[in-house]
Amino acid sequence: MKCHGCGHEFAEPLSRCPRCHRSTSRSFRKLLEFPRRARILPLSKTVEPSKHMLPSEVFLSYSDQDRDFAASIVEVLRQHGIPVWYSRKNILGAQQWHDEIGAALQRCDWFVVILSPNSVESVWVKREVLYALQQNRFENRIIPILYQPCDSDRLSWTLSFFQMIDFTKTADEGRRELLRIWGLGY
Repeated sequence: MKCHGCGHEFAEPLSRCPRCHRSTSRSFRKLLEFPRRARILPLSKTVEPSKHMLPSEVFLSYSDQDRDFAASIVEVLRQHGIPVWYSRKNILGAQQWHDEIGAALQRCDWFVVILSPNSVESVWVKREVLYALQQNRFENRIIPILYQPCDSDRLSWTLSFFQMIDFTKTADEGRRELLRIWGLGY
């Protein structure tokens, strides 16, 4: 099997490339024989930016314990013209926070989840992820960001089949990979 991300060849069947940890090709998914509800665009292809590909608004799911990292993601996306719904900034004190989260999930057209040991323990992150996985409008528009090593299967076993944006090595490379999804440079 050959990794579509780095070109490394390895023995089948592995769900991730042992060198770059990217999800393997569609042939592995065929072995599993289950329909995929959600996926993201492969990063191995350079995509030209266009208005129809840029999000009208991104929903950011994260644990409150990771709020500083979440704020840094919001800042990068907004600096590149991508609107982000971010619960820390978008929920006013007297509003019903669960209603606001529900309204934002219904309104946003992209879903980004920050993965960490804190987020896999969060009931609300799990609810948001499960909601996004069930919505057809998030098809090819779910982006897991690996902030800290964790067992993402605790949120949903399907997340391990997504192309994860890895921030565990360097923040700059993670930002570059994230923006590349929309054909933007960092």
